[in-house]
Amino acid sequence: MWWHYRIWESQIRIRPRIGRNNGFAGTFFSNPSDARPRNNANSYDPNLIITGTGALNDNIREIATVEGGFNQASFYGYNPDQGFDYAILENARKLEQGRDYDFNSQLGYISLNQRLSNDEVLAVAYQYTFDGNVYQVGEFANGGVDATTISGGAAPVIENNTLVLKLLKSNITNVNDPIWDLMMKNIYATGAFRLSEDDFKMNILYSDPTPRNYITPVNEGPGSGWPEGLQDRILLDVFNLDRLNVYNDVQPGGDGFFDFYPGITVDMQGGRIIFTKVEPFGEFLFETLDNGTGDYDITSSYNQNQAKYVFKDMYESTKAAALQDPEKNKFLLKGRYKSEGNNGIPIGAFNVPRGSVTVTAGGRQLQEGIDYTVNYQAGTVQILDPSLEASNTPINISVENNAVFGQQTRRFTGVNLEHQFNKNFVLGGTLLNLNERPLTQKSNYGIEPVNNTIFGLNGNFSTEVPWLTRMVNKLPNIDTDVPSNLSVRAEVAWLKPNSPKNADFQGETTTYLDDFEGAQALIDIRGSLGWTLASTPLEFAPGGQLVGTSPEDPANLENGFGRAKMAWYTIDPIFYTNQRPTAISDNDISTNPTRRVFIDEVFPQVDIAQGQTTVQGTLDIAYYPNLKGPYNNNPDFQNTQPNQKWGGIMRSLSSTNFEQANVEFVQLRVLDPYVDGEAISPGELVLNLGNISEDILRDGKKQYENGLPGVDSNEFVAPTSWGEVPATQSLVYAFDASETNRALQDIGFDGLNDEAEAAIYDANPGLDPARITTNII
Repeated sequence: MWWHYRIWESQIRIRPRIGRNNGFAGTFFSNPSDARPRNNANSYDPNLIITGTGALNDNIREIATVEGGFNQASFYGYNPDQGFDYAILENARKLEQGRDYDFNSQLGYISLNQRLSNDEVLAVAYQYTFDGNVYQVGEFANGGVDATTISGGAAPVIENNTLVLKLLKSNITNVNDPIWDLMMKNIYATGAFRLSEDDFKMNILYSDPTPRNYITPVNEGPGSGWPEGLQDRILLDVFNLDRLNVYNDVQPGGDGFFDFYPGITVDMQGGRIIFTKVEPFGEFLFETLDNGTGDYDITSSYNQNQAKYVFKDMYESTKAAALQDPEKNKFLLKGRYKSEGNNGIPIGAFNVPRGSVTVTAGGRQLQEGIDYTVNYQAGTVQILDPSLEASNTPINISVENNAVFGQQTRRFTGVNLEHQFNKNFVLGGTLLNLNERPLTQKSNYGIEPVNNTIFGLNGNFSTEVPWLTRMVNKLPNIDTDVPSNLSVRAEVAWLKPNSPKNADFQGETTTYLDDFEGAQALIDIRGSLGWTLASTPLEFAPGGQLVGTSPEDPANLENGFGRAKMAWYTIDPIFYTNQRPTAISDNDISTNPTRRVFIDEVFPQVDIAQGQTTVQGTLDIAYYPNLKGPYNNNPDFQNTQPNQKWGGIMRSLSSTNFEQANVEFVQLRVLDPYVDGEAISPGELVLNLGNISEDILRDGKKQYENGLPGVDSNEFVAPTSWGEVPATQSLVYAFDASETNRALQDIGFDGLNDEAEAAIYDANPGLDPARITTNII
């Protein structure tokens, strides 16, 4: 429900971040009483860039100098903060209306058809007409700003001009910033598309402890804030979703059913339920129960009824944080719907095995290929008979659970023995055994393995009975010469239930309701190839601000003056075998920095399964504070104070929301650096989590080596203080297939070969001035 965004600023509670300490920052806002959104509503107006009278200057047009594109005098001491006040997006994609989003022109909001990740940015530019005047927010690509400008004559300089848009969602989630209020939270997705009004049912329930469609007062009477008769109104009526009858005529008190009104309460195409209030369970419910003394933003001022029912955290915090308040999270939306989509009926599973789907209609089993087809990969069933779809006959679909299909090892054995004592008597015995192995080392509840044995005994005795034939022949009108037989058959079986030994714990069969070790959400960061050289930490910058004002400013190199040498690697297992190089001795791989680490050293209580490796994989890091790191042109590095030297690596993490993923701590094992007496001074290990700059060589430019010119290439490059970078936008990141071009492109972050680097890194004599080569023993 949280991917619908308002574009009309007048609908939000104003909580400015600019000049937050002193309210509005001076004259930053022009005519604040005029709530119409427009570019000239504040000094961010891009039309003021040319005149120089606004908060933005020409540096805002170059992606590398955006941070310097703010005129500090316009902010009266406030410094705009990236990720909160603005966001930089170099490669943006234009969304298409009807495919990527829907636009409600009457209410002024857009609905995205795909949920955004936490690290994605959403911005908008639009025009509208009011009282015959045209107002614009943001800039358009065809609005007079050239995408690319070329200058410089014989040595052309290509500059890509950025557009200024209205920010709807930043790559940093902060619930205290105004853009959080731009996200609407009164629209709920049903998960279906093209909803049908036929048989559509929806109700609002309050679960405390059993679901009911009304709420009861904690305190009522004069001054309590509880409206008279509210406990007798269903919640659909309370939240203004039941005001019409079946003919869509206004009816006091409604008719007890949800008002299915396309475009107002229901988005039929997108399958969404729309509440008529922006915060139905928050501010609207607060005002409904208000006695005139409370303040919505101050929870301590709530009366007893508001304190119980108002769910303010639902709108003022993230979803993961709101779920931590079970006392308020008791409102339920429940109903049923029909979808007119032709993509089939979802069966709730993907990649299901063929032949495992059974479809019945009114108790009659349908035939696959005649009555329906199955998309086994997508997990949908398509009904082929239109009359069956129109008959309102309940269709039931069952499917074999593919969660353990083909994964659990099962063994079925049986033997049957028979012995004929004589021609009349046969005795037999049967033994059957079904043995399953658990999916993991522990037997989980619901999928417990079995080791069942069935013992069976059967016998057959048959003999002729001549006297019975004679007795029958004495009956009137019966004469037979076929001998009579007496046959007795008997079977008995006994089931001995059991479990495999793998499911035993201390001699008893054990089932685990919850395996807390297996429930951990792990992000493995041990792979050395996933790490790269780190950008300069702000704690090593004077005043917390990196130096350099432009990509070609020579002062940019000072940001790397404190970088010391750091190595990160994973020792190949071959070094611990008899196939290692002859120059490597047992003593070489027996020291603390080189030896293997075993699981029981780090996790002594972990049970290691038979056949599982006992070696603990590690990411090895070595830091040499007295040696220069790469791209360090400090002429006086040896005399630099130890607390000004640093080495770092960084990597991206697959999770963009630690709160929702429940990631709470980092597990690491640090080798004692003093154990061998090699280290005598203290050091500091710092872990930075969050948004980290990828600008390793600080110039604001994006380096991708395959964009550098190869042999006989006319591709342009842009000079920087470190070297040169491609001037064009990156499309792919794979190297050129030509080996000759690859040699010209695989030249590092600065884009220069060793000969060209010597002119910039003049404080580093050697074959590779940018990367100091030192033999370490």
